[in-house]
Amino acid sequence: MARRRNYKKGNKKTFGARDDSNSQKNWKELVRENEKWENYYKSLNLIPEEQWDDFKKTCQAQLPLTFRITGSRKHAQEVLQLFKDHHLPKLTNVEFEGELIKAPKSLPWYPESLAWQLDVSKNVIRKNEQFAKTQRFLVVENAVGNISRQEAVSMIPPIVLEVKPNHTVLDMCAAPGSKTAQLIEALHAQEDEPTGFVVANDADAKRSHMLVHQLKRLNSANLMVVNHDAQFFPRIKSQPDSKEFLKFDRVLCDVPCSGDGTMRKNVNVWRDWGTASGLGLHTVQLNILNRGLNLLKDGGRLVYSTCSLNPIENESVIAAALRKWGDKIRLVNCDEKLPGLVRSKGITQWPVYDKTFALKEKGDEGVIETWFPPTEEEAAKFHLENCIRVYPHQQNTGGFFITVFEKVGA
Repeated sequence: MARRRNYKKGNKKTFGARDDSNSQKNWKELVRENEKWENYYKSLNLIPEEQWDDFKKTCQAQLPLTFRITGSRKHAQEVLQLFKDHHLPKLTNVEFEGELIKAPKSLPWYPESLAWQLDVSKNVIRKNEQFAKTQRFLVVENAVGNISRQEAVSMIPPIVLEVKPNHTVLDMCAAPGSKTAQLIEALHAQEDEPTGFVVANDADAKRSHMLVHQLKRLNSANLMVVNHDAQFFPRIKSQPDSKEFLKFDRVLCDVPCSGDGTMRKNVNVWRDWGTASGLGLHTVQLNILNRGLNLLKDGGRLVYSTCSLNPIENESVIAAALRKWGDKIRLVNCDEKLPGLVRSKGITQWPVYDKTFALKEKGDEGVIETWFPPTEEEAAKFHLENCIRVYPHQQNTGGFFITVFEKVGA
């Protein structure tokens, strides 16, 4: 019997992953150029013209190594001190092949200096003895759950979700689990035995098993891993004989996306990028967001995020939800949150191109109405400027989009 093919969270994480089936027989370095990508993003005017070369050059460069120290552990400060005392001094003022290497720096917007970035290439990490030693330290500490290797921008959504120890939390598209780990850490941050819990869901059964493997390092009893299509996530009874269905204080919708914000590590994005992927994923993304809003308590908070820069997967999805839900939801302004994070505001206008790169208008055959930007009246009401866009060249990261919703209720 043919198996029904669901979308997979993997669309985001593995978009452009290299196929190793031919080993490395005919392997050659992919050219980090794509004229369609360049034309598309130039036409959106997201990046000021004087910054374009810097933006593109950063997108073509290797992603720096980033990690965070597990915040729920009582000895997090001890691990941090160990890194500062035994590794940081030996990684400062290091020369490699005649050039001074940047010292590791803590991410200014991450709480308590528990996240760090190493702006060095893999070549330096491999060949420099001290960087190689630090790499081994990170591998060991990662294995025992003291640190997590995680992309810097991926750390943002769980922070702005603001999870407290008493919260019921749903992570709708959780694999591979780095953000879920942050949610669990937030539950345990002030209390060893929090009353809240995290439900971590993924549409793919294998990736759900991987979630269990990744998260067991945290030894939390406040976690349940489930395997459902997030678009149709089921209602859950809080008690077997109850007529009440569980609603969540916090919901994370880190949805499957085209992943063009990951092109620094997933180099095949350069080869595969086209407008079709974003257009095709838009409806799934909107369905997941609407289901998340359905499951959210009044007064609760939901974060929608993608590792794409495409407004068809971002602002157009947000605008469609605001159109549907009206005054029951609003966007939260996070300008005062994450001090030190360089970010850009959400946009209210964008062109819509089909998969052949033809410019489309509302009402054209084969288009979806929600792809298009809001009217002037809607834009004034929606406050899409409250969406957060992080571009790679702003602080040497990947690209990311984050929006915080609050459910006001009836």
